[in-house]
Amino acid sequence: MLALSVFGLVASALIGTVAAAPVDSAAPAVEMEASLARREVVRFQGCDANNYGTCTTFLPEENRCSSLLGLVRKLSSVKVLTPNFQCFIWDKADCTGNRGGPIRIDNPHPNLGDYNWNDKAVAFACYRL
Repeated sequence: MLALSVFGLVASALIGTVAAAPVDSAAPAVEMEASLARREVVRFQGCDANNYGTCTTFLPEENRCSSLLGLVRKLSSVKVLTPNFQCFIWDKADCTGNRGGPIRIDNPHPNLGDYNWNDKAVAFACYRL
């Protein structure tokens, strides 16, 4: 009876130890905190005519290059609809080449022709201020 109790105690301790053994607990906690951080959706509006003709509202990931899709080389006016973000436009698909902007909620561009950008943009990216 005593042997069974000691065996049960040792087995319980080992099972508890195996189940609770940490596997580099610091790294997953940092990743988890980052993934739980509140992310604000950026709204970038591109339009095919001056003064906001037919528009498409994009919801890009921040800090990532995005295609203008159906507005590639057709963009005539743009605005950012989300505070605390600024966006830039580029004339190459990988957000390289010539850059236009910044475009912010307080700095919309109703006529890209004023900046020699009418029908030239291919891609854009948005960044937190």
